Amino acid sequence: LRRRVLRVADLYAPRPEADADENRRLRRQEVLAWQNTELWMGQPRNGLVAFGGKLPTLQAELLKNQLGAIAAPRRNHDTDHDLTHSQRLGRAFCHWIEKIPTDGLPVTGGTPATLTVNVDFDQLTRQVAPATLATGDRISASEVRRLACTTGILPRVLDGTSQVLDQ
Repeated sequence: LRRRVLRVADLYAPRPEADADENRRLRRQEVLAWQNTELWMGQPRNGLVAFGGKLPTLQAELLKNQLGAIAAPRRNHDTDHDLTHSQRLGRAFCHWIEKIPTDGLPVTGGTPATLTVNVDFDQLTRQVAPATLATGDRISASEVRRLACTTGILPRVLDGTSQVLDQ
């Protein structure tokens, strides 16, 4: 209804400049939306990080469509029958984040976006010890192994003072 109201005059008294007027209005709206785009993330709490923000309409629709495709129930393969739509979208967002190819991201400090996970090799092979992210947050050994199966590993040998000896 909102979209129709914006163009209702065209139905009764079409103006040649109506498209140009609408285009100028939309361009101003897009510039303002881009200026007010934001994303925030809270501190980790109980294994979760709250986040939110504002996106321009186009990018929000793209994200919604991409997550909707990932979140769509898969016949005979979906074991999480009791998930709400919001839970499906949240999990889809997590999968989407993990699958973004990093080779196309902007390079910072000589490499694309990299997640640093520190874990002792012996502890990793024994499958019992958690690992530490560069932020100091901890993740389980099973998450480290899962990530190791799906992402590249750049091993570094550290000495007792955590200085890099080899990579």
